[in-house]
Amino acid sequence: MKILFLASNFISKNHTVSHELVLGSLIRECSNFCDVFLATTHTPDIKKKKYSYFNYLGDFSHYLKKRKQIFNMEYRFEKERELEDLLKIKEMDYVILFWDTYFDLLNFQNKKKVITYSAKPRFSNAKSKLKSQKFFYLNIKNILNFLNILLLEKMHYSRYKNFFRNFNICNIDSLIAQKNGVKCRYLNNTWPNFFSKNILNQRKKIKRKYVNVLVNIGNINSTGNQIGIKYFFDNILPFLKKDIRQKKIKVIFCGSGDLFSKYTKDQLKYIEIKGFVKDLDAEIKESDIFLLCNNVGYHYGGYTRVAYFMSSGAPLIAHKNLSKSMPELQHNYNCMLSENKFDMYKYLKELIENKRLRNEISANALRTYSEIYAPKIVIKKLLNE
Repeated sequence: MKILFLASNFISKNHTVSHELVLGSLIRECSNFCDVFLATTHTPDIKKKKYSYFNYLGDFSHYLKKRKQIFNMEYRFEKERELEDLLKIKEMDYVILFWDTYFDLLNFQNKKKVITYSAKPRFSNAKSKLKSQKFFYLNIKNILNFLNILLLEKMHYSRYKNFFRNFNICNIDSLIAQKNGVKCRYLNNTWPNFFSKNILNQRKKIKRKYVNVLVNIGNINSTGNQIGIKYFFDNILPFLKKDIRQKKIKVIFCGSGDLFSKYTKDQLKYIEIKGFVKDLDAEIKESDIFLLCNNVGYHYGGYTRVAYFMSSGAPLIAHKNLSKSMPELQHNYNCMLSENKFDMYKYLKELIENKRLRNEISANALRTYSEIYAPKIVIKKLLNE
């Protein structure tokens, strides 16, 4: 069997770590039973690298050109038949479009080979950003921009209707695709496991007087993280100040970006800001509880960090909205899901004070990772093996 992965990037100056790790883990799993090929756009700096577990066909950014339209928000491929020959499409059993790849713009001659494993469509964030602006409809440029996005949305779903099999890592996006006439199913995200099989026993042996609560990883300025961090400072931190002063817990923030210009010294004195962490696995391993507030409002998504947290065998507390995007999350089984800020603090307090409950949720989280999030499970579902 031959499988070709098409992605916007793999390793580049602008790539996200999650993009590289998830794609790499799926390719590795496929390489155990078939020949794997990869082609990219936006990754010119890996041309000279050689990989033992897949064949890199190259970067094809030079075939991608901007369309001549009002806001230049979409692209097209030139010399499509020539590009298909270079990608060896005819030789492939399956072609997998990974996440938000620009290769979904290619007019494949044989669309019945194409499987999509999608993240948010490219126009989605632009649409949300416009809709969140007050009185955006009073600005002519905004109206034209919004109409342009709606056109791109229509074009996007019309292409996906013709592909062989469609999956999305966010259940909400899969339902939106279905409403637009696309046969699309939810298939959860994945993450490689970097931790020992004995991670639960290792955690039980950790002895310290306080509990580490990790509130953020990743770029502090990303849309979801900004929402989650603001919610934490406005709604959760006031409840925690006494526990922090009594040194019962330590609240930790990891990730690049500036918090100091957005929050007061009085707020920041209660948290430990670590910034960019080179060894994030070690930081995750030292964390006892993960708090994720990104889905409290209008923003939604299926987060790789959820699979990452669960692979480390520690409990997650999030807003119940997260389960709309990731329905495998079950309250009081593999995580704790809150209705509001009072619930969130209540569950956090329970997990801080009740180590037995913490261990129980952790064990179920690790089981969920093994049964649902592991790359070998996801690739089998993707290929319907």
